[in-house]
Amino acid sequence: MCRKAVIVVGSLGLTCGWAGALAAQEWPYYPAQEVLSRGPGDYLAWYKLLACAILVFCWVRTTDWINRDTFELGDRIEMPAQIWNPIAVFAFLIGFLLAVSIPLFAAGYALLVIAWAAPLATYILMRNGRVTDEQKVLTPAHIKLWLAGLTSGRKRKQPTDTLAAHEQGPPVQLTACGASETENQAHLIMARQSPGYVLVKELIADSIMRRATRIMLDYSKEAVDVRYDVDGVWHPVEPRDRESGDVILAVMKKISALNMEERRARQEGEFKVKFGSGKYSCQLVSQGTKTGERAILELVPAKIPFKSLDDLGMREKMRDELKGCLANPDGMVVFSALPLGGLQTTWNVGLTATDRYLRDFAAIEDKAHPFTHVENIEVFSFDGAAGQTPDSVLRTITLREPDVIVIPDFVTGTAIDSLCEYSLTQKRLICASIRAKDGIEALLRILALKPQQPDKFAATVTAVLNQRLVRLLCETCRQAYEPPDQLLQKLGIPKGRVEVLYREYQPPPPGTKKKKGEPEVCPDCGGIGYRGRTAVFELIKISDEMRKALVSQPRPEVLRHLSRQAGNLTLQEEGVLLVARGGTAITELQRVLKQ
Repeated sequence: MCRKAVIVVGSLGLTCGWAGALAAQEWPYYPAQEVLSRGPGDYLAWYKLLACAILVFCWVRTTDWINRDTFELGDRIEMPAQIWNPIAVFAFLIGFLLAVSIPLFAAGYALLVIAWAAPLATYILMRNGRVTDEQKVLTPAHIKLWLAGLTSGRKRKQPTDTLAAHEQGPPVQLTACGASETENQAHLIMARQSPGYVLVKELIADSIMRRATRIMLDYSKEAVDVRYDVDGVWHPVEPRDRESGDVILAVMKKISALNMEERRARQEGEFKVKFGSGKYSCQLVSQGTKTGERAILELVPAKIPFKSLDDLGMREKMRDELKGCLANPDGMVVFSALPLGGLQTTWNVGLTATDRYLRDFAAIEDKAHPFTHVENIEVFSFDGAAGQTPDSVLRTITLREPDVIVIPDFVTGTAIDSLCEYSLTQKRLICASIRAKDGIEALLRILALKPQQPDKFAATVTAVLNQRLVRLLCETCRQAYEPPDQLLQKLGIPKGRVEVLYREYQPPPPGTKKKKGEPEVCPDCGGIGYRGRTAVFELIKISDEMRKALVSQPRPEVLRHLSRQAGNLTLQEEGVLLVARGGTAITELQRVLKQ
């Protein structure tokens, strides 16, 4: 329904509102006398007409907004104008007919308010659940922004054609980084003069709305392949022509203080982005390839979604055991994961969970890989690019005698020896991290750095936490199925313990008719079948038998056998528990464990 039609209908409703205000009154009282008495009067009061006029005005404005909003977003969020426009119009008209039939004005008017507000509220609630935070309406942030606009007396937003070229496109704010403040400003001004500036804004906005954390631009002679990393899996999107791809990369390099002309050597840079209420650090890496160039842009949110161990999805028993290990006065706790496996997040949350106000903490960092700031942890740096190692700052740290030493990455065997010696003699705690596919491999990788005293390492280490990131099934479109007994036996689940398992959405065979009202694509996951990720954790508590094996028989099969004897569950067993709870699918768990 077009906007003019809505206004016409609203005007007719205003006219009818006058009749409604006249009709929806207290019926006059006629006593049973021959002479008729005057009724209570006030049947056509000005305040009633005003109330009707205000209500009709609100209905016209909101219905017009629904009309425009559904034409703009309706197809994408599965809320078409063909459905919601008639709902908004006819609900009010039906309510009006019912209202004029009620002899009490107050009751009729209340019914009319409900007929207007109920469809509007339903539309807003459903709409807000299907759009990004910056597109939501009537939220505290939206109301605050609206009130600020009223109080400041700012004019309404100008039409797109009156905006400057760089101001067009989605409301994405780019901030240049990598150089001095003056140079960054100059780089931003130059970038805004390029047609690629708006294209970069569109690319970033689209990726954020699709929940992507990384963007890959793969250049060939003719075109640019584009892929989004959503929940750890690359998904192809619409490719770009080479011309638009070139100007996009040129703009991103410029605001990252990189050489726009360099297409072969590896370059790393950074710029900032603000989109709606979200702020991101965009880390750009470009590298020449055989076919041209590849650029990867990682979107790192400024706000960390996980603040405590409770937020990580760890089993309660495991969480309590890890907290106990971190609360010990001495020993060594090792955090491990594969690259891009969420190690940094768990590392930060684990340190945050420690008692940093009653104990003195000191951290070691490489200047090339700065330590993520955690309150009440003093940081000591070394320059790895200049050939320095953690050994260069360890003596300074140990002289201060901190209660806990934090080292993000083991790099030398001598550092391991020094830390273990400090822990054993001074009864201090060591928190460390290393890249490994599981807990046993983490122990072996530390030994591979060849510490001179492996027995002291074996005596110091108390626990190893390892993790894998697993996609969560979309709760909207996941499909339940009854698992066969053979599958349950293979998974180690007792018969009768689990009645149903879940898998990602399986499309119906070709030619199958779609159910009425069923969307083409799941509005929550976009047809992927998964939405969000969680971590599957493996906590290995080191037994005395494992300590002996670390010195005499440091072989993976021996250590895994002893770990099982100590009651530690493997990553696969922990993952099966998640499958049994309906969190993920068997196929997803298999994909992750193969990494």
